[in-house]
Amino acid sequence: MESHNDLYRQLQRHIDNHMPLRFPETESGIELDLLKHLFSPEEARVALEISSLPESIKTIKKRVKKLNQNDEKLQGVLDNLERKGAILGPKYWNKNGFTKGSYYSKALFVIGMYEFQAGRLTKNFGELSHTYLKENYIPETLKNKTMQLRTIPISKSLTVKNHMASYNSIKDIINRTSHPIVVIPCVCRESKGLMGTPCKSGVSETCLILNDIAEMYIDFGWGRVISKDEALEIINTAEKKGFVLAPSNNQNPSHVCCCCSCCCESIANLKQIPKPAKYYHTNFYSSVDAERCKGCGVCEKRCPMDAVQVKDDVAHVDTDRCIGCGVCIPTCPDKAITLVDKTQPYLPPKSESSMYMRLMFERYGVFGLMNILFKYLLKIKL
Repeated sequence: MESHNDLYRQLQRHIDNHMPLRFPETESGIELDLLKHLFSPEEARVALEISSLPESIKTIKKRVKKLNQNDEKLQGVLDNLERKGAILGPKYWNKNGFTKGSYYSKALFVIGMYEFQAGRLTKNFGELSHTYLKENYIPETLKNKTMQLRTIPISKSLTVKNHMASYNSIKDIINRTSHPIVVIPCVCRESKGLMGTPCKSGVSETCLILNDIAEMYIDFGWGRVISKDEALEIINTAEKKGFVLAPSNNQNPSHVCCCCSCCCESIANLKQIPKPAKYYHTNFYSSVDAERCKGCGVCEKRCPMDAVQVKDDVAHVDTDRCIGCGVCIPTCPDKAITLVDKTQPYLPPKSESSMYMRLMFERYGVFGLMNILFKYLLKIKL
C-alpha cells in the first residue's frame, strides 16, 4: 500500500523533473513537509495528474478517472489548490492567453508556491522554507545561467550620463502599466518575523504585483489594490531604507521586490559567497572618485552585498560583489560615488513566458525542449 511519504516523494520528483527550475530532493526530506503543508493526500494524487504546462480541465479529467473523482469534486479540488497557491489555474492562465476554458498546471516553488503564501504564512511553513531555501534550493538555482530576478538601480542613483532603457527604470515600469497594481507583504520579512527576528526596517508591504497577474491577486483577495502614486511612494520609502529593487527578469515584469539584506533569502545567501555579482542580472556598477571621497563609510554601511570597503580613508568598490543597485549613491555626502553603465549591457527576455522558455531551453537543450513540446501537443502528461 502506498504510504503518504511515497506519495509526496512522487509529487516532489515530478515537480523536480519537469519544471523550468528544479525542486531538489534532500536527505532530510524537508521538501516533503513543504508539500504536505500545501497538499492533502487527496490533493497530492490529483496534482500528480497535472502537467508542468497548462492543460484544459477536460484533459485532466481523463487522467483522474482512476481516482474515482467525479467532475464536481475534481473541480473543487483544483479550485482549492489554486486558491491556496499550490498550483496555477484559470485565474493565472486566463490572464496569459488561455481564455477558452479552465487551464491548470503545476507551480514552481519559487517564484510560486512560496510567494503565494504572503499575507497568510504560518510559522511552520516559514521555518521550513527558510531552511530549504538556504541549504538546498538557492545553491541549486545558482547553477542556472538565467535567474528569475534582476536588479535595477534606485532612481536617486541615476544621472543623465546613465543610459537607461525603460525596463531598467522603476518609474517607467510602474507608470506604463495599464492594469491595477497590488501591494503584498514581503514573504521573506513575514517569515523572519514569525521566526522571532523581525525586519530592522519596520516596513512590511513592499512587493508590487503588476500587469495581468495583479488581477489574479485581486480575484483571490491577496494583498490590496493601490494607485500608481501609492506604488511610487512605496518605492521612495524602499529607496530611503536602502532596499534593492528586484523586478522579475523580463522587460515587462509582473512583480517588483524591494529587498533588504537582513531578510531577503536571496541576498542573505548570495552575500555569503565570494563573487555574488556573477549571479545578478544588472547593467550597472558603482565607482568611487578617490579625490572627492573623504572615507566617511556611509556607503560601506549601506551596501547590501559588502561590496564597498573604506581603506586608507577612501571607499573602494569590489565589482565582483557590486550588483548595481545604487543604494550606496544618494547618501554619499561628498557625491564621490556614481553609477557606471556596464560595457556589455544585459538585455532581459521580453516577457515572463519567454524567460521561462529560456530556462527550459537551458535545462533541457534543443532536443529535450522539442520532446517536451511534442508530448504537450499529444496531451501526454509532462
